[in-house]
Amino acid sequence: MGRPVLLQLMAHVLFQLISLDRVAHQTILWYDTNHKQPVKRRKHKKFRNPVIQAREIALAMELEGLSRADLARRFGCSRARVTQKLNLLNLPRDLLMEIESMGDYWDRRLVTERGLRRSLRGASSARYS
Repeated sequence: MGRPVLLQLMAHVLFQLISLDRVAHQTILWYDTNHKQPVKRRKHKKFRNPVIQAREIALAMELEGLSRADLARRFGCSRARVTQKLNLLNLPRDLLMEIESMGDYWDRRLVTERGLRRSLRGASSARYS
């Protein structure tokens, strides 16, 4: 048990044993200046490459024979979300290769899935017109 926790426990016991009107709060509770609080550091967030993620999902479907519903249960998301990720693989091949060449686990988001879906919509409308 650390010193501040022990002091709180002792103060609680003293409050129960002695009436509060006879003992001042300052005599029981005091701040331990020697105790150093650990510095909380935020974990540096890493962003995944959406195309590489989509390839991993497609590979898991193929190798393990899973359905989109099975994958959704595994990843804790909806079937529609799995479908959105898999639809990224319908982008033009040169764009996919370019995005994959950026690597994975970025320090900042270089390409967003939403932006890729927009370009997918543009590519599919150009294909049918």
